[in-house]
Amino acid sequence: MLGKLYFHVLKVKISKIIPFCMLLFTVSSNSSMLPASIDKVETYRINDFLVRVIKHNMEVNPILEIDKIITPEFRVIDSIKINSVTVANEELSFNESSGVFVESISSKHNEILFSLEYFYLEGGSNYIDCVISFNDNSNTTPKCSYKDSVSSE
Repeated sequence: MLGKLYFHVLKVKISKIIPFCMLLFTVSSNSSMLPASIDKVETYRINDFLVRVIKHNMEVNPILEIDKIITPEFRVIDSIKINSVTVANEELSFNESSGVFVESISSKHNEILFSLEYFYLEGGSNYIDCVISFNDNSNTTPKCSYKDSVSSE
């Protein structure tokens, strides 16, 4: 008799636990997966668009992503991935450096501004200022220049 009662209680508990476990599995399998390398996400209002800047951990995945989003649909209509910049006709690849660090990201008028510190494989570093303008209908590549009088050898 005691065995039947124990089996009945166990059966009731299992019948309640199984749906709960299924719910947990469903929620976790349907949730969006964000890359672990994302360090920071910032959003700016530029003209009639939202501009989302996704900064990855530059030691793990050296890349900046910039998405142009139309409202009220919140749909990405243009996207660029920045893994190198061109300064004084020289392409500086983030993957071919000793390190690249994003010092700042901001918005001014119709532009996204960001500053980098780029470390060369041969040694030394430079500070670089970049601008992406949103005056026309598409994203442009960053226009970058060395900061005046700031470099280390």
